Amino acid sequence: VDIRKERLLRGFFESIQQHENDHVAFLVNALGASARPKPTFQNLESATLRDFAALARTFENAGVGAYLGATPVLESRD
Repeated sequence: VDIRKERLLRGFFESIQQHENDHVAFLVNALGASARPKPTFQNLESATLRDFAALARTFENAGVGAYLGATPVLESRD
């Protein structure tokens, strides 16, 4: 991957990271004391960018599934 593509990909993944952080903040706020503790991930190193993207896609799909599954039971605290 040349430097230009690498910078573009880095920016893309940093944008995704910020988006995910926003989701977490929203859910922690919505769930309050019922929010689960932050997970600790170990041994997630990826040998290639393609492997990293595949792992990121897996986490995204799992997160979206969990979020959509929980949506019907979320209630306003107001």
